[in-house]
Amino acid sequence: PAEFRVTGRWPDGSVRWLLVTFVADVAPEANAEYQLEYGGAVMRGPVASPIQVKRSDEGVLIDNGCLRLRIDSSGHLADAENGVQHWLTPGASTATDISVAGGKTLQIDRERVSIEIEQLGPIRAVVRVLTPYVDADGVLEYEIEKRVIMWRGLPVVEVHHTVTVCGGDPFSELEHLVFHLPVAGGGQQWQIPLLDAEPLQLGPGVGIVQQAFDDQYE
Repeated sequence: PAEFRVTGRWPDGSVRWLLVTFVADVAPEANAEYQLEYGGAVMRGPVASPIQVKRSDEGVLIDNGCLRLRIDSSGHLADAENGVQHWLTPGASTATDISVAGGKTLQIDRERVSIEIEQLGPIRAVVRVLTPYVDADGVLEYEIEKRVIMWRGLPVVEVHHTVTVCGGDPFSELEHLVFHLPVAGGGQQWQIPLLDAEPLQLGPGVGIVQQAFDDQYE
């Protein structure tokens, strides 16, 4: 199954560019061939068990068939589980913290956090979270745009962070940008793929992973 989104049209209204999203089942470094049928006689079939995204008083709930999680009202990930075991510690949630040079303290302005369902499957779901960080006087210093991406039937969560400097200066000196991930107990392991290196392993005995440079972790 696949989902389709028109990203450009010709002047007569016909499709010029089409974004096709599907989950490929291909071994590493292997090749596979997929065919796209089109035309007036081609009918799109239904997708069994599409990914589900729902709003509630507790935030946004995502269920892709093998993993469920909640994005709470502060924009944090919580209650991640697969029906058998918890991925995150029950009652705990992820968090993103900013440390500014000079010891300046920042906090989230929870009244201005926005959560938007940007894309809803049936194969792929994207939730956009915009979190403002203010100083002790309530002045906006930074915004973090976070996108949470999940796919139907895959035990994978993709989280993107984009930091925007909102103060008067065009540049800012950060000491740390920390993403807290409260991994549940029971000997479970999280794996974080890297582009040109071995995946990072998170779990019991690994308290913190720090990115010292673009390609260096410790």
